[in-house]
Amino acid sequence: MELVILGLLKRKPAHGYELLRTVRLQNMSDYIRLAPSGLYKALARLEDQGCIAARAEREGNWPERQAYSITPKGESRLQKLLLDHLRATSEYSDSLNAALTFGDAAPPAVVSEELHRRRDMILGAQEDAHQLLTEVLPEAGDTFFARLRVERWAEHLAAEIKWLDRAIAYLDGKGLAAGSTAADGHSLKAGRQWEREER
Repeated sequence: MELVILGLLKRKPAHGYELLRTVRLQNMSDYIRLAPSGLYKALARLEDQGCIAARAEREGNWPERQAYSITPKGESRLQKLLLDHLRATSEYSDSLNAALTFGDAAPPAVVSEELHRRRDMILGAQEDAHQLLTEVLPEAGDTFFARLRVERWAEHLAAEIKWLDRAIAYLDGKGLAAGSTAADGHSLKAGRQWEREER
């Protein structure tokens, strides 16, 4: 969360609401969960650490609100966080992988139905990525690295669709016989067939 807050404030000073709005509009929520209460706690902590400065502002009859800007100490912290994240090994965890490990415990039709549902969800995310690339980022002053992030996300989505299409076709067409389990050998045979098709 600190990386996102400091990174956005490095671009320009902002109010808390503006930070939340940018995270939502630029679809940063795929790697940061940012609720208003969590944001304001993080802003207070960063201010206490001297990484950001707050300045009270009032526009017209609106209530006073805080505008935040990054400090030199915050810029140093941002550089460290950037390097830490660039050097980090992936801590990839996926509930789908856990479910697939035991997929033979469910009827193939049920697994296929859930993969179809997941495919529809990924197609929606692809539309979001396309909108970001063609509409949102250009309006937001598109930066090379913001575009790079969204392009990476779009590539992951495309690969997921490709995999889902193969898995669904296999489950629907070539069939794991209904009721097959690893115990009766059908799943093992099916897995070997999948591997041959991959080559």
